[in-house]
Amino acid sequence: MKIFRSSWLILVPGAAGLLLAFFFPLEGSAVSWTFLGFVVFLGFFVHRYAAVNLEGDPRGDSFLAALTGTVWAIQGMAVTGNLGIFVLLWLLISLGLHRLLSHFREREGSRIVAWEKFWISRLGDLALFSALVLLLLKNGSWQIASLAAGEPAMLLI
Repeated sequence: MKIFRSSWLILVPGAAGLLLAFFFPLEGSAVSWTFLGFVVFLGFFVHRYAAVNLEGDPRGDSFLAALTGTVWAIQGMAVTGNLGIFVLLWLLISLGLHRLLSHFREREGSRIVAWEKFWISRLGDLALFSALVLLLLKNGSWQIASLAAGEPAMLLI
């Protein structure tokens, strides 16, 4: 797992996203790609900070792997144009954040916060899944762009 010590790994999905844009439903708006750039920039420095501060931590590599996976999922969510992929990435981000929050599991405060976040996130997942079902029933499409093209009353569900 030493490979996750390299902060340059954070840049991989952003660069690969440009190459894979033709094969996956990536939204090509300027806002999404700008947001992706901010996520890559911030993720790089957060990863670098964590790598330096976790030097010598026996579970540091596991933390950095979870951080890398979480940032990758955020990058994917920034540019996806598909509701199913959006929900899947949302769940991956939530589980990644749980791993990050529970890194210092020997600390009672860390365990409490991690489990509170875990259960509150499951309520958020339920709400997101319910919204997905309602949108699919009303719109009939998995594409996010089709929501904007739909009737205005759909926004008032």
